[in-house]
Formats: sequence, structure tokens, C-alpha cells
Amino acid sequence: MLFLLMALVAMLAANPVMGVAHQTVAAPASVFFVANEGQWEEPFAFKLSTGGTTYFVTEQGLTIDIRQHDRQGHVSLSGLPPYPMGGLRGEEEPQPASVRGHVLKMNFVNRLSPHSVAGLRGVDRLPSYSNYFLGRDSCRWRSRVGHYQRVIAENVWPGIDVEFVADAPGIKTNYHVHPGADASQIQIEYEGLDAPLRVDGSGNLVLATSLGDLKEQAPWAYQIDGRHQRDVGVQFAVLDANRYGVLASALDASKELVIDPLIAYSSALGQGEGIESISRTPTGDIAVTGTTDFPGFPITPGAYQEQIVWLHDIFVGVLNTTDQALIFSTFVGGSAYDGGRHVIGLSDGRIFASGSTQSSDWPLAGDPFDNSFQGSYEAYVLILSADGTALDYSSFLGGVSDESVYAAVQRPGSDVIYLCGPVGSSYANFPLTPDAMFTASVGIGSFISVFDPNAQQLIYSTLFPCNVLGSSVYTIDILPIDESHVWICGNAGGVSGSLPITPDALRVMPEGDWDGFFAELDFSERRVDYCSYLGGEAADNCVHIVVQDQGVILAGTTRSDSFPLTPGAVDTTPCFFWETFVTRVTLPATISASTRLGGERGAYSIGIALRADGSVLVAGSTNSRDFLLTGDALDSTFNDGVNQTSQDNFFSILSPALDSLIYSTYLGGRFTDGVSGVLFSEGADSVWMCGYTWSADYPITDDAYQTFQAGQDQFVTLLTLAPSWRVAERPAVPATAFALHAYPNPFNSTLTITLDLSQTSPVTVGFFDALGRQININHLGPLSAGFHTLRVDMNSYPSGYYIVCARTPTSDRTVPVVLIR
Repeated sequence: MLFLLMALVAMLAANPVMGVAHQTVAAPASVFFVANEGQWEEPFAFKLSTGGTTYFVTEQGLTIDIRQHDRQGHVSLSGLPPYPMGGLRGEEEPQPASVRGHVLKMNFVNRLSPHSVAGLRGVDRLPSYSNYFLGRDSCRWRSRVGHYQRVIAENVWPGIDVEFVADAPGIKTNYHVHPGADASQIQIEYEGLDAPLRVDGSGNLVLATSLGDLKEQAPWAYQIDGRHQRDVGVQFAVLDANRYGVLASALDASKELVIDPLIAYSSALGQGEGIESISRTPTGDIAVTGTTDFPGFPITPGAYQEQIVWLHDIFVGVLNTTDQALIFSTFVGGSAYDGGRHVIGLSDGRIFASGSTQSSDWPLAGDPFDNSFQGSYEAYVLILSADGTALDYSSFLGGVSDESVYAAVQRPGSDVIYLCGPVGSSYANFPLTPDAMFTASVGIGSFISVFDPNAQQLIYSTLFPCNVLGSSVYTIDILPIDESHVWICGNAGGVSGSLPITPDALRVMPEGDWDGFFAELDFSERRVDYCSYLGGEAADNCVHIVVQDQGVILAGTTRSDSFPLTPGAVDTTPCFFWETFVTRVTLPATISASTRLGGERGAYSIGIALRADGSVLVAGSTNSRDFLLTGDALDSTFNDGVNQTSQDNFFSILSPALDSLIYSTYLGGRFTDGVSGVLFSEGADSVWMCGYTWSADYPITDDAYQTFQAGQDQFVTLLTLAPSWRVAERPAVPATAFALHAYPNPFNSTLTITLDLSQTSPVTVGFFDALGRQININHLGPLSAGFHTLRVDMNSYPSGYYIVCARTPTSDRTVPVVLIR
């Protein structure tokens, strides 16, 4: 299958208030297609409204109706435009207003055969719907009218389908060109242009309208061969004043072509706490591990362990994403809690896994280098056979205290695995090798161990001193350079001088309760080549490290207002919660670039990668509705969860100077989603993300191994990226645009209203009943740019349908809500 993805972004217009009676139930996604099931007489199949523009999917293609409202003078809620359900509007005279509009039609040229409206089908139906009770003729009424995320017209040209995708900036149009089909058949004609089509210097297609120019962003592409990709040149070709096509060079007609960031694969895999780690096997399959308490977790026949021993066991599985097959899946565990943290595919097809266990009867196999369970929990390492039917090797890794593996990384070009994690204050009996750099730690420290899975033994093991005041140390990332050199990062604090700081360090003294640190170690010389603190006045934690020619790039979390940033940073605003940071250090002691990345409720990075052009990829989870996104985001809607722990996954690409976002998107469904592990391909041209989701509408692909259920599911998702990134143009929107949300919806008595303003502006919020009568008004006065919350008590009002309207002098937004007693 071949995909062509081009984003048609909406114009600079406020949301028009539609004069259509409908009631939205079950808190729908912010942007969706509404099916035409007879409630509208016009010959279109689906309708979508966003950002002042309405899109109609027809048998010929797409009709785009753009409206811009120009207002004059003081604005009051008594001068409201017509609302759904019509009715009274107040006693004052409406303010002078004018509406400008422009209609474009995007027609398929030389299509195979005209499609009837019924031949267009909605895909990815949402749990929300609309009811239409228009007029006195009940035969025309429609209820539970479907909401969809996508609409597909099949075989528009021979072997080519067209897909429209709902997106906050507008509609994305995908062309699915099946193997053997001719991509040059794709031709689009526009009606209603004010000037001939043209392509600008950046390769974008420019559409001239009376309200300004719209742009279809320049396409870029590569082809998929299995799960590998090959660059393909694609560009717009203007055929005449109103018509264009696409040109694809060096195109293999038997393979898949992908243009723009795309979810190439996404699937559920059982239920549980989440997939914690993901790895590629030598055959290109996906190995995963995590923890589950779900007895129905998919286990393959003949697996090493087919039943859960206790409430929580680890699982290890290998998934063939091409054939949608589970090669093997097995439980491993004892009679207490077991946690799966890391998985690695070995060169001979066997699978390595590690984590921590509270099971004294954890299964041991082979000739374990540590066969004694001590403390309340202990780290472990294991190796499963390539078919998952046998436990080839299993050993504890710990002493008399508590240990867990926090990172497990392969040495480049070998099967040797570097492990690190925390060691409690009683570090006696921890398995160390005679050449260990450190054999004791001040208070709580960490360990670094090197395991050879082929020899099934530790070939190096040392402690590392980094005392903290808390319950554990988080030495989370380790990066092997060669046999004897590694970089590590984590956090440390408590006793000044507990870290082996070098004289050339970026920061030689801790500043907060605990600071991040990063260090380069030489095992062969038993030498710390470099070690430095990094942080501000509060708590900081270095979580990921990438080495480049003249320095390192670090990512982690901070709660420090004084965390060091550089001029022009993408995000400079501290928040009360943990927030991601990305910092580029030119060694030995220069911060060349540094930024925050989060929002009002913070963000957590799970992995980073460096691209050849110097841009930095960051993936993780965020609780912030105002997380920074780009206009071409794959998913621009934060989930609808209403409690303070709601979160979405995110994926962002930062410029080399960390002063601009090249790309940034949410990734999730309507409820809480969390990413636990990431895997970047060599060259960082794709990223696998894994974790858990409560969202039944989490995005999945047609070739998924398993669809999502209603509980806490686990997911694996592959995002494929373009070989080179450019700063995407945001849709043209008015400077005074703002967002309005209301939740929960339906609600019982108290409604929470949220406003996200792009600039300081006076705001009025009003409430109207089903007849359009004003029942409540709140003059909030001038509000600063940013996020604001208003809670309204509706206890004195009866159950029913209401409309919330927020207005600034130049723009307005409405949200329908339902009060249920």
C-alpha cells in the first residue's frame, strides 16, 4: 500500500456559530466528521467544522467553506449570533458585524467512476454522536448520528483510494496507492481560486482565495521495504491554472510509499501495567517485556510458563508486525511481585530480559552467578530460547540490600550488555569483579555491571558512589562507547563531595536537594575521566544521555526554577510539576543549548535520539493540555480525562540549537495514555513507542495484531519519519484566537470551563438554554495570555441542554453541554 499525505490547513477565521440544531453526547473528540444520515438535504456524505472552516465530503471530492467574522465596537453577550436551537438573543441591539466567506471545491479529475454519497464510508467511529430533531416532521429526525475520525473513498482511480483525516488545523488527505497502481493518475482540480495554482520556494502548493492564501505543505517521502525505508523524491506538479498532480521519482511500484510523519504500525498486546521495553531481533521482529496481572494475557502454546504464578508476573514476547503474528509469548515469575524492565534481542535469536523481583522462588536456570535472594527485592537477568519454550539462563543480581536494573544497553556490535541501577546502603555481598573501580559507596549508591550472555557470566561489575537523601538513586542511563569506556547519568545529592567530580566539570558542587549528574568512566584504567553536576536550586534528574563529537546531550526532569537555559529556548516557563529538559553540553564546561519542554502540568521524557542534522528527538508523556505542538501535529488533542493525573504521550523534534520545534504531537486516545519505553532506529528515522492506554480509541493500524479493549491495554506503535526535517508552517490563525473546553460533559452540578488565550484580552463567558435565552453571564475582565479555569455551579438549574459561549472583542467560541441530575 502506498500513502500520500498532504495537510490542507484552514484559514484565519474564528469559529462560525452554525445554525444547525444538534446535541453532542459523550464528550466527542474536538474535531470529527459527522455523517449525513438524512438530517441534511444537501448531497454530501460527511461534514467537519474547525477553525472557522467547514469541509463537506462529496462524491466529487471536497468542498471547503471558509468564513471570517469581522466585528466592530464593544462586544457584549446580548449581541450574540444565532445559536443552535435558535431562540432569543437578549434585549440589546446586536453589534455591527460582517461575514466574509470563500468556497473552494477540490475535485477528483478523471476518476474511475462517480461515487454515490453512500459509497463513502466513515472509519474509526468515535463513542460520541449527535442527535438532530429539526422541524415538526419526525420522519426527518435523526438520532445517534455517527462521529468519525476518517472517511475513505475507495478506488477513485484504478488501485488508488482517497482518505480524509480529521485534524484540528483542517483536513489531511491521504492517497493510498496499492502496489502496481500508477501514482501519476492522481490529479486534483480546484474550483473557486482567485489566482492560478503555484508552488512556492519551499515546495508548498499555494491556493489563492479572497481571504488570503491557503497552503498544502510540500510532500516528502520514502518507501517501506519490510520495516526499512528508502528515500523517494516527491513533489507537486502544477498541470494548469487549476489542476495539479504529484511526481514521484525512483518509485518501486511494488512497495509502500510514505509521505509525512505516519503511524506505520500500532497494535495492542494484552492487558497489564504496560509494556516497559521494546527491542528489535536480528530478524526484524519486535521483542517486548513488562508486567501483567491479566490471566488472559496472550500466551503461545508450549511457552516456558503458560500461567501466572502470583498476581503480577513479567511477560516476554516477540511480535512479527509484518505477518500480524505472535511468534512467542510467555510469563516468567515466582510467588511475589515481579517486574519486567528491559528486553534485548540477541544475535542468535534468543531474548535477554532484566528487571526486579520480590519472589524468593524466582526461577533460576543454567549456572547463575548469583543464586541467593536477599533483601526485599532483587535484580535479575534471564535468557529465553528463541522460541520462548525454555529458560536457558536466569540469575539474581544483588547483595543484602535492594537492587533493580534501571538500564540495560548492548555494546555496539556485540551481545555484551551493560546494566546499571540502584544499590541500597547495605551493599555487602553485591557481586563485584576484582577489577572494580569502586568497592564501597557512601550511603546509597548504584552499580554498573557488564554481562556476557554467551559466556553467561559477569565480565565486569563495580559500584558507583552517589549518595542521596531519598530512598534510592536513579542512575538511569548508561551508554557504552567501547569495551572499557561508558557514559552514565542519573541523580545524586545529600552529602557534598559524594560524587567523584573532576576539576574540569561544568558544575563542581550540588545546588539543590539532589542534582543531576553525568560522567565518563574508563574501566580498564579504573579512572573517572569526567564527572559533573547539572541542575538548579531544587530537584533535578538526568535520565538520558547521547554522545556527540564535542560533547553530550542530556535529557531528564527538573523542578528547579533556576535550571540553566540558553537564550531563545523553546520553553522557558517553569512549572510546579516535574518538567522535561534537554541540554546540549560542549565539553568540558559549556552549555551550548538548553531548554525546558512541558506545560502547565509538566512532562516526562522516556527517550531521546540525535539525528544527523543535529536535531533532537524526544518522546515521553505529559499531563499538560498546553504542551507545545506544531501546526502539523499528527494528534493535536489532549485526552478528555478530567482528573489531574490524566496524561497523553508526546513526540517532539527540537532544532539543533533547541530554540524551535521542528515537529511536536500528542499520541493517544480519549483517556489516559502512558509511554514506558522507546526504541529509535539507527539514524533516528523511525521510533517505536510502547506503554499502556486506557483509550479504546487509541490509534491502531489495519495490520494490528490485536485491537484495543476497554481496560488498561498495552500498546506498541511505530512512527516513521522523513529522512530530513524542516520547520513546518503553522496554519494561519488570528492572533486573538483562543480555545474553549468544558468538562465533565455531561455534568451533574459543577462545570469546569477552561480558556487558552493566545494574547491578553477581555473575556466574557455566558450560558444559554436550549431556546437560546441567556441564563448566566460572567464578565472576567482582561485575562493574560495562557491557560485559565472557571468553575460554575449549576445546582439551581434543571437538567437539560445548555450552551457555553466565551467571547473576546474579536473572536468567540461555543461548547454545548448537558446537565444531568
